Amino acid sequence: MLPRPWKARAIGLTTLCLLLSWTCLAAAADHEADGRALFEIGVESYQKEQYAAAIVAFGEAYRLTKRPGLLFSLAQAFRRSYEKTHEPKELREAVQYYTRYLATTTNGEHRAEAASWLQQLSASANVESVPAPVAEPARTQLVIAVNVPDAKLRLDGQSIAALPHAADVAPGKHHLEVTAAGYALYQRDVEVPPATVLPINIVLARSVGRVEVLGASGAEVLIDGVRVGQLPSASFAVASGRHDVEVRQRGYYTLRQTIESTAGAPQTLRFNAAATTRRTASWVLVGAGAVATLAGGVLGYLALRKQADAQSLQDQPGMGPAFEQALGARNDFRLAAAVTTGAGAAAGVAGLISLITEGFGPLETRPSASVTPSAFGVSLVGKF
Repeated sequence: MLPRPWKARAIGLTTLCLLLSWTCLAAAADHEADGRALFEIGVESYQKEQYAAAIVAFGEAYRLTKRPGLLFSLAQAFRRSYEKTHEPKELREAVQYYTRYLATTTNGEHRAEAASWLQQLSASANVESVPAPVAEPARTQLVIAVNVPDAKLRLDGQSIAALPHAADVAPGKHHLEVTAAGYALYQRDVEVPPATVLPINIVLARSVGRVEVLGASGAEVLIDGVRVGQLPSASFAVASGRHDVEVRQRGYYTLRQTIESTAGAPQTLRFNAAATTRRTASWVLVGAGAVATLAGGVLGYLALRKQADAQSLQDQPGMGPAFEQALGARNDFRLAAAVTTGAGAAAGVAGLISLITEGFGPLETRPSASVTPSAFGVSLVGKF
């Protein structure tokens, strides 16, 4: 059994080993993440024919991760750069990296392609006569990519012509500023350690504006075809740019307005749509049904009055003709009441069914855009 001091030392050494192991694992994870970021920047640079930036990104990614596939990526970037510049140094580098890739991996998926390019380059030029590249001191560089194609980059106040961009910089702090139409301004200070290639993959965020939509209660609001809420009043965040704002309600024409949203003060839209022809006809049927039903009631009341008159004349001597006349009038009023009430009920029920089953009205195109709210729906006024 170990004495207590040795126990304490053993525990301390174990803890130190664990901490060192954790630090190594964390560093490896950081290298893998940085390598992935550099590889992605390299691919984007290669696709945009920014081969200098691609070479820097692929080279640093290989230094961090030692993945053999990056040797092939470097060879491809040097070869494409040589095809543009015809610099002998780039030809030798391409040959060197194709050779290293073939020597490093026995089952790489690009071996056949690498061997083919190596043969072609060796045959097209005397590689042996190309001076070997002189070893360069470690460089301090920034490799910058942005997720928006037309973004503009300023590095320490200087405009950068093309992205992605690889730049030699002095060690220390540097200021980045990126702008793009429809996106929020990106600003950042970065600290670049000496003899380091620092990858920065910038993801711009859409700038956001707000639109407030006002109109009749129950109307639905859609922005770019997606339902986002319901009136009477609602405010929505929208990305900067052009958007179609649509307001629809059952039984009313659907209205649409195109807006240009910008960050800053919110825009207010007021909608008031006219009822559809079907909705108008439905209410006419309901109204006619109500009037006909009321008229049927009046006729029924008159029929009852004639019934009472006939009963009062029935037993009186010499009043037979008057009795028959009153009875005939009663029958006429009964028939008229039945027909009118039946027609009114049918018209009312038909109107109500039409109202209940009617969907959203068709899109109504109007050369106007701002509006005054109404109790019946949502109507565009003003220019857009």
